[in-house]
Amino acid sequence: MVRREGSNASEGCGALKDLRLVRYADDMVLLAKTAQQAEQAWEQLRTQFAELDLVVNQDKSRLTTVTDGFAFLGFEFRKRKARLYMWPRAKAQQHLRQRVREAIRAVPSSGKLEDVIGALNPILIGWCTYFRVGNSNRVFHKIDWDVRHQIHIWLRRKHRCELNEARGRWNYGVLHENYRLYRLVGKVSYLEGLRRKPTEEDGRRAGCGKSASPVR
Repeated sequence: MVRREGSNASEGCGALKDLRLVRYADDMVLLAKTAQQAEQAWEQLRTQFAELDLVVNQDKSRLTTVTDGFAFLGFEFRKRKARLYMWPRAKAQQHLRQRVREAIRAVPSSGKLEDVIGALNPILIGWCTYFRVGNSNRVFHKIDWDVRHQIHIWLRRKHRCELNEARGRWNYGVLHENYRLYRLVGKVSYLEGLRRKPTEEDGRRAGCGKSASPVR
């Protein structure tokens, strides 16, 4: 759940039109104007889930505010200075780094650099395509650096050289321009609604969580 700081607990629940439920598969965010609205609406949803033999995942559901932020569909959402921002959450970044390491280590030292990049590019393109919206550029810089670092470790092992030598011989330009390593930086597509103060949705509280799963 997400609420706004300083909300009055005595405020009425209000009309249902003041509530917004955003759902994808079994993930959901419940948006409300007050903490009380969010809590009452969430209890109503839990009642409906119970009637359908579904249960809310309590470990992944919480009451929060847009200022404190919340995670949804792999993104971290947070409001700062009247603006809403979104970027890939830390868990999504770590998962990508693990996939990158596994893909690189799967190529033996006797293989070619082209083989490494051929294994990496589909992974990077897919991840970038999903996370390119919002305010992801800073994260993309970090991911690009991490990918090059893991490639340099592989090259050091292959050519039995120092890491600094590998970085010098296969630098930024060589990897991205000569070998066509996919680069995330520069691929961000900013959503108009995130570049300015939201209008209609601004100030809503949200209830967020992993929604329902069958009772077993």
